[in-house]
Amino acid sequence: MTVLTAVRNTPSKDGNIFELPMAVDIIYKGAMVCLNAAGFAAPASDAVDYSRVAGVAFETVDNSGGSAGDLNVRLDSGRSFRFTAASIDTGDVGRMMYVTDDNVFNDARGSFAIPAGVLVERDSSTVGWIHIPGPNDAVQSDQFAPQVSIQKHTNAEVILMRATPLVCIAAPGANKSIIVDRVTIISDDAGGAWTESSDNLVLEYSGGVDITAAIEATSLVGGAVVIESYGVLDTVLVPAVNEAVELFNTGDGEWGGGNAANSLTTVIAFHIIPTVAAE
Repeated sequence: MTVLTAVRNTPSKDGNIFELPMAVDIIYKGAMVCLNAAGFAAPASDAVDYSRVAGVAFETVDNSGGSAGDLNVRLDSGRSFRFTAASIDTGDVGRMMYVTDDNVFNDARGSFAIPAGVLVERDSSTVGWIHIPGPNDAVQSDQFAPQVSIQKHTNAEVILMRATPLVCIAAPGANKSIIVDRVTIISDDAGGAWTESSDNLVLEYSGGVDITAAIEATSLVGGAVVIESYGVLDTVLVPAVNEAVELFNTGDGEWGGGNAANSLTTVIAFHIIPTVAAE
């Protein structure tokens, strides 16, 4: 190889359009595309070990009759794309959205919390624009981005939370842990007061490790709307791997009283971290 001594017409291409080898599947033009567990492009899905959405299919490619890697698919990225949403609110703008399937995203995490992209514009509760970063863009990491989970629990769920803890954040998936920063509880038993006796609460991992100290339940019952905020334990906490975060009644019995109109809402600020070393 030698240095140039004349003008060279160097081939180039848009850095946001790139090719990936395909899984054994059909990818339709306009679909969200992820990398599957084997590293091949596949229609986006809330599936175990799938990557974040890598891009949107620039073309339709049918590799259903071949082997993985036989064909490549071109993806577009580095811009905002308009997709159907399962359910989004105005407050979701700026937050990470999650894959439902290759044509739908949601503001709520699915079983495996596959990031679709950040919501940049909301057309309606069922249509929005998400930004899908390109290969050279800085990525808002699902593992480190601050997130908020808001779960409204019914009266029927609350009065049985000793037997069945209230799931506040779903398990994040293999090799991931949820780190809780703060929890706020909005207790509304104005429709009919709940009753309790020595039945405190605690936020915990589904395996039983406490995240907060005991939450005194007395102030959360009494026939009114109460908002209280709590920090996490001021001790060394080893994060549980791939476990949900739950609200549990630590007392000797279930809460009594109540009314079907009552609710208890948990608002939890958290982030997700990897539990394996980066390669």
